[in-house]
Amino acid sequence: MNVQSVVKGLTAVGLCCLLLGKANAQTWEKSNPLIYIDSLPTFVYSVILHFQNRLDPQTIKSHRLAFWHAVNHVETGNFTRWDDQYSIGVVRITATYKVSDGHCRFVESNILHNNKNYSFEDFLCWSETTKSWTLRNKY
Repeated sequence: MNVQSVVKGLTAVGLCCLLLGKANAQTWEKSNPLIYIDSLPTFVYSVILHFQNRLDPQTIKSHRLAFWHAVNHVETGNFTRWDDQYSIGVVRITATYKVSDGHCRFVESNILHNNKNYSFEDFLCWSETTKSWTLRNKY
């Protein structure tokens, strides 16, 4: 096994991680969305950061429930708080405005997990035609 085949194998693994990291719709369900491949040390470091900075499934579940509650029920400027045995979080609706087929909302989320602060911004629009939310400006 030569160095070139090892690098190709690691690049393939990194690309799979990158694709899987981008598969989730919500920003809090993935870690660092960028895995750099410009050199082997940078690539390995990026993959390590990708897996170290992920939130655990319980935190993701708690935050998902608070996020959708806030999006569907909270007035602009107000927030929803949540906590579990692992983390605490706040979801705040920062802006809401009308569009031709419904309305759009800007959502800010903050999570404190294992003494690390995670901040996310999401922008989504409700369509009266499809009766569903669509996340905008995602990676």
